[in-house]
Amino acid sequence: MNVLLVNPRSPYSFWTFDRTVDHMGGKALTAPLGLVTVAALLPREWNFKLIDLGYQSLTDDHWDWADLVMISGMIVQ
Repeated sequence: MNVLLVNPRSPYSFWTFDRTVDHMGGKALTAPLGLVTVAALLPREWNFKLIDLGYQSLTDDHWDWADLVMISGMIVQ
């Protein structure tokens, strides 16, 4: 089973700290730990790809590869 884990981009606000992350030379403020935790609970035989839309884009190849898509989010998203 190929599982695509998608972390949506947060809308720009004070709480996304975009300028701070840019100043530090980073790509994201926090890691998508919820998706990583879910992946750790699923069977080891499954294959996972994690896409953080905060700094990556989904491609047709990602959709073609995936048998299952899991999306995280918060109220703001």
